[in-house]
Amino acid sequence: MREANVRLSALRLTLIAGPAVLAGGASAAATAGGTEVTILTGPTRSAASEIFGPRLAEALQPAFSADVQVAPGSWENLEAVAADPSVVAFSQLDLYQRFVAERGLENVLEHYGDIPVCLFAAARIGSPLTLGLDGDASPVALRTVDTGPINSDAALTYGLLQERVPTMRELDVEHRGWSRALARLAEGDLDLFVFVEYPNAGAPLVKDVLDNSRVVLLDNVADALGPVPLAETAPYVPTQASIAQGWLEERYVGQTLCTSLGIVVHRDGDPQVLEAVVHAATNGALFKDVEGSWWQSLAGRFEGWFDRGRRWMISVLNEM
Repeated sequence: MREANVRLSALRLTLIAGPAVLAGGASAAATAGGTEVTILTGPTRSAASEIFGPRLAEALQPAFSADVQVAPGSWENLEAVAADPSVVAFSQLDLYQRFVAERGLENVLEHYGDIPVCLFAAARIGSPLTLGLDGDASPVALRTVDTGPINSDAALTYGLLQERVPTMRELDVEHRGWSRALARLAEGDLDLFVFVEYPNAGAPLVKDVLDNSRVVLLDNVADALGPVPLAETAPYVPTQASIAQGWLEERYVGQTLCTSLGIVVHRDGDPQVLEAVVHAATNGALFKDVEGSWWQSLAGRFEGWFDRGRRWMISVLNEM
């Protein structure tokens, strides 16, 4: 009987102490891992997914643990943040502005950060576009253009620019994108591949184009698609992009339009999470060890950058 009482006492002690031990363990685990933050980036093999998403997650440590998830693009990201204040996501500024205007969410969603993302156009080496045979008539010579999947940032940006550039409305638009578009371009089955990406060889799609011996990035996007009227450039900035291509300091230099990739947050999110995310997005943490100081050297001098772009666009229009 005494042995049974001892076992019963031990059982009671276990029942009383067990929950406390488990609670303590859970608390310690939460402290070690921090609050989990869901970060929606971009599609696989994009700079948002492979460069900036992981860097944002690293910048949030050790206070927060991050669940970095690939996503189709800015529009789906914006819908996710609007529906769930605990989510933060990457989005282009142009698409963010259109989204909040259409949904009436100007005072609900907030956009921070200014990672440059630019419009690029790739063509087959030896095509009329790359040889310059058509001169000012080159936009008329175009028949087909691929802007990536229909819900991609490039396709949506192309759609916004179509409203401003009439020549872009005359092309047959395909939505394969990525490797399929490059393959069709190299074979001559496609005239132009248009995409929006961080102007750096570390961005997978940029590297794919630079490494492809049968295609080339055009030196001037406006020559192929037509110039955007100066009064309608915002939020796009006429820009000279410069991308290192190899060991011998060979560089791609081209005239294009750029907007900003930033982090979108919900005003009702956890204040501590919002503080940490916005701090990381605006203090330069996402740019560490990234080649391409042409952007870093211009950060904080946006007006001068825009003025140079404006003068370049004027010169383009004067030559037409």
